[in-house]
Amino acid sequence: METSVVAAGYRLVGGSTEARRRLGLAEPTFGTLSADAFHVEGLPIPSAGTAEAGIAFVLGSRLTGPGATVASALRAVEFVLPVLEIAGAVVLGATPARMSTVDLRLAGCVLYKRGSVAATGAGGVVFGSPLNALVWLANTVGVLEPGQVVLSGALTPPVEVAPGDSVLASVAGLGSVTAILSGEQS
Repeated sequence: METSVVAAGYRLVGGSTEARRRLGLAEPTFGTLSADAFHVEGLPIPSAGTAEAGIAFVLGSRLTGPGATVASALRAVEFVLPVLEIAGAVVLGATPARMSTVDLRLAGCVLYKRGSVAATGAGGVVFGSPLNALVWLANTVGVLEPGQVVLSGALTPPVEVAPGDSVLASVAGLGSVTAILSGEQS
């Protein structure tokens, strides 16, 4: 099931040094997201594989590179949300936060699987700040449009999940997001 807020977006891969090492990447990379990748929080999703927690930027205005800066990115972001990425499925948190209310560099993250802590992380592992990842992406692709959702890259290491699992990510200052994996695989 798709959400109505998303027309398309981008997913950053290898935003942290550890993720690049694990994936064998010299530089970060990115992929595009279509609207059907997004699922409604709390409804079962047919997915299994690995889960990672991150931050989603929802753009309110165009962000253009090269030449994008942290200041221009701050102006372009309408709000941020916690996000779960599970084997190609994206689940956004339901409570938007303004950039002025949280320091993303210091935002701690806890990823729970079936109610137990499975992984931890912080915003600073992604380019020193997830906002820097957004700037990098704008300078790499050229133009990010209003309404697009950009995923920062993982704040936590990947955690194996299976059908029937529940996964919750809590990001300090942003709240939480929950995904319930159905008994079917996608």
